Amino acid sequence: AASPTPTIDDGIYAPLVISSQFNIETGEELENRMLFTMQLDGTIDKLLTDTELRYYSPGWSPDCRMITFFVDVGYKENIYDTRIGFIDLDTNTLTEISTPFERNRYPSWSPDGRRIVFEANDGHSWQIYVVDLDTDEISQLTFEGENQYPDWSPTGDQIVFVSSRDKVDVWSVWLMNADGSDQREIFPAIRGSELGDWDNPSLNWALDPTFSPNGKFIVISVEEAVPVLELNERTVFKLYIIELDGLNSQRLIPGDRRITNRNDP
Repeated sequence: AASPTPTIDDGIYAPLVISSQFNIETGEELENRMLFTMQLDGTIDKLLTDTELRYYSPGWSPDCRMITFFVDVGYKENIYDTRIGFIDLDTNTLTEISTPFERNRYPSWSPDGRRIVFEANDGHSWQIYVVDLDTDEISQLTFEGENQYPDWSPTGDQIVFVSSRDKVDVWSVWLMNADGSDQREIFPAIRGSELGDWDNPSLNWALDPTFSPNGKFIVISVEEAVPVLELNERTVFKLYIIELDGLNSQRLIPGDRRITNRNDP
């Protein structure tokens, strides 16, 4: 069984918690996705979910005794249903968090373990919400445009997310206080690039921002796009690291932008 309190090995928490579409014993591809914990050497510790549904975005609670997730339930009365919840490793129980929305995704724990920030669609747009696990009270933090991929800072006072409130289909990185105040863009996405200008791609999508453990930096996945004659547009995803003030950013993964690989980390 997996230890309820992961240890740190060379700066990496172990065991890891994994979402996979492959059978962990046979390697056979499955229709759905399961969650399990795995040691850094690839040893499987414990299967956490069945294979009946698709489970995504697992994350440790601050005390490393629970794992949060969102699950793809499928269509329910012509509405696509996704739910958030957590698994208690001490009791081996799975709890779904009740919200007024059918579509809930990408939960992230507060450092005190008492709240979870997540994104939800109210039928009109994606917005960021926080649920208090003691009272079940849900608070809405964003109201403009589309907002997704929230992540709570290790200090507990800030939440990072991506938003397309300024430009349609162009997602930039935003930062706000944990109560939703002082929302500000820190990494703008820029649509537009000259034909074949590989050194100045358009940055159309910033996805999945994640705080560093010390809370000083944010790592993001960015889509770099360059228009080319034969393919109209060639895209590749690369990792960027940015400082909280947004003044400095650095592309972490080197490589030729001419090589198309949407799975590049």
